[in-house]
Amino acid sequence: MAKHQAFSLMEMLIAVMILVLGLCVVLMAFLNSIFLNAANRQLTVASSHADFILEEIKNSDFNTLSGDINNGTWDWSYTDILSFGLTALTNEQIDVSVSGVDELTVSANVSWQERTGRNRNLELSTIIIEP
Repeated sequence: MAKHQAFSLMEMLIAVMILVLGLCVVLMAFLNSIFLNAANRQLTVASSHADFILEEIKNSDFNTLSGDINNGTWDWSYTDILSFGLTALTNEQIDVSVSGVDELTVSANVSWQERTGRNRNLELSTIIIEP
């Protein structure tokens, strides 16, 4: 009579525990990559919005530029962003500031709120010289 070899209950439990642990590690890595992807997408959108505003400012008259920025012409709220056909981030605000006289340093600060509730911001700057 042949003796059948089989796994014991303890060996099966250990194998299942190792499998579950491995699956948990893979799942956590996958979830982390999803959250990082969302954060990078938001950063890219914010960067493109700041770039859009800076390009609009570059196409403006240099003589009135400083006054227009200080008056809030390019300070945009969530609804202003949507009115230009852009996809706005949650609670997104864009504030533009200027410094200098003959050589203007223009900064666009984009702030928004992530899905987790964390407030984020990004600032892009450029220098504009009178043509």
